[in-house]
Amino acid sequence: MNRISWFLSCLLCVFVLACDNESDRDVTFPAEPTPDMLAAGPGGDSEFFRWNDAGRERATAANFRAALWVTNDDTTHIQITDMVGLFVYPGCLGSHAAVECDIVVEDPEYSQLEYGPSGMVFADSVELWLDSTVLELPQNTFAADVAYFYYNPASGEFEELDSWVNPDNGWIEAKVTHFSRYILGRKRTNHN
Repeated sequence: MNRISWFLSCLLCVFVLACDNESDRDVTFPAEPTPDMLAAGPGGDSEFFRWNDAGRERATAANFRAALWVTNDDTTHIQITDMVGLFVYPGCLGSHAAVECDIVVEDPEYSQLEYGPSGMVFADSVELWLDSTVLELPQNTFAADVAYFYYNPASGEFEELDSWVNPDNGWIEAKVTHFSRYILGRKRTNHN
């Protein structure tokens, strides 16, 4: 009887070890898009846009980073030399009203922007804007064809945000609910 019990225990151990391979159970994704993913674009016949020379020059002049607040009664505004900006409406930051935020031009090639502190969630949405003249758009492509995308590390997918063009100044705008990294690409769907 002891031999049979020992044999069954060994079989059970082998079975558990063979089945308990973590790579078989969990599919993990990188926390941020890889260079290959950026080159491939967000899918659905879409593509990510690059900075043009003027955009790279303006970002370089700002050292690819900004933490300048402009505050008034209606909004809190942060920007990199008028190239990209963030509008935070009263109450959006909740109890973190005095937090210092920044924008980083994450990639000197692709139109990636990171808003920080990373992962901070807003009580209400805030508005992002980007000067459309800093993008290198292909022929017959216009600001209205551009959308913000968010890379969701939980799904490993790029999520398209509802984006629009401000008719007064041509800025490409979107509303977001958290600080994170965003990238500009061709719309998959027509929201306008």
